[in-house]
Amino acid sequence: MTSHRSAAFCAPPLSSQGYEVSDVRTGEEALLAIRDQRFDLVWLDVNMPGMGGLAACREIRAGSDVAIIMLTVRNSKAEKVTALDAGADDYTPKPFGIPELSARIRAALRRLPVPLGTDREMIHLGEVEVDLLAWRVRRKGRETRLTPKEFELLQ
Repeated sequence: MTSHRSAAFCAPPLSSQGYEVSDVRTGEEALLAIRDQRFDLVWLDVNMPGMGGLAACREIRAGSDVAIIMLTVRNSKAEKVTALDAGADDYTPKPFGIPELSARIRAALRRLPVPLGTDREMIHLGEVEVDLLAWRVRRKGRETRLTPKEFELLQ
């Protein structure tokens, strides 16, 4: 499995869904990992030990367009606004279900920009269209959802 479009922090349940996960415990560890590797998604807990999730989010956003989803036990509107203003793309309060988190991850990954100078890699097979860079599959114009492992096999 490639690390392309499949990495996250602090997300053990995602491994079972076919995502490649790098698990860190502090904001400082997250920043070090991002300097050393390429990630498409960062899932940060607001209440991480050491440098908190909001500070880590600001640092990450200052140098990266990676998708960031914040996780927290707080569900106030002010907390959501603070996280989004810090650079988060989404905000998920606890408790949450894995299907909801998976949908939020898929949505965040769909919004990732295509790198400049990169043509979309499209494959057309009859009624099926596969966009390798956006991780999208369409049949007769309707999007078909695939797990990361299914998409990897399709590639």
